[in-house]
Amino acid sequence: MAAWPAGSLLQTVALEDRDRLLGGGQGRLFQTGEDLMRAGEPGNRVLVLVSGWVRVAGRSLDGREVGLAYRTAGDVVGELAVLDGGVRSATVSAATVVHAVMHRAQEFLALLDERPALDRALRNSAIRKLRESTLHRIEITGAPVRVRVAHVLDFLGQVYGRRRTDGSVEIDLPISQADIAALIGASDSSVERALAWLRNQALIDTSGYRHPLVRRPGELAAIASRAS
Repeated sequence: MAAWPAGSLLQTVALEDRDRLLGGGQGRLFQTGEDLMRAGEPGNRVLVLVSGWVRVAGRSLDGREVGLAYRTAGDVVGELAVLDGGVRSATVSAATVVHAVMHRAQEFLALLDERPALDRALRNSAIRKLRESTLHRIEITGAPVRVRVAHVLDFLGQVYGRRRTDGSVEIDLPISQADIAALIGASDSSVERALAWLRNQALIDTSGYRHPLVRRPGELAAIASRAS
């Protein structure tokens, strides 16, 4: 793709490192609902996301699934277990059709040894992810669709947003209504109604093609917090 999302690993690394990540592994295609990796598995591979969306989820002590994060093009998944040599602590599943490049653990670690700048960038990215998952470790499945949509937009605004001079936040990431529906497990029509309500409240603007604008981030965050 011409430009990787702001804040993603592929957007932050040097061109040669990006080429090695994209060209050095094996291309993989995952269908919606398919698991890319499961909690409890050994950390034997890393996936570089080229397109599509994935949902990262763990389990609470009482066995409930807990949504931890969303990842998309330019991000890497599976690196934490590879870096620490442990087992996976979360399940990563395809929320949409996903194209990725797979690197075997040994080959990936050798690449990091060879490319110190890439190694630093990856570890910084991993630290950021851990911080985000701690802040956003909530379960939104039972919340109203309106609240779940607000949660997703608030989350993406914090992670991929660009703040404008008027205080609004543009989500620097192409995301469609269908993408949002897939991410929260809701129908397109219910997401359409939720987006219309948020627009009518002057909280968001979706006139920019697939790049939502959060007009009043604080008020959107207040609605999103009802998911917890």
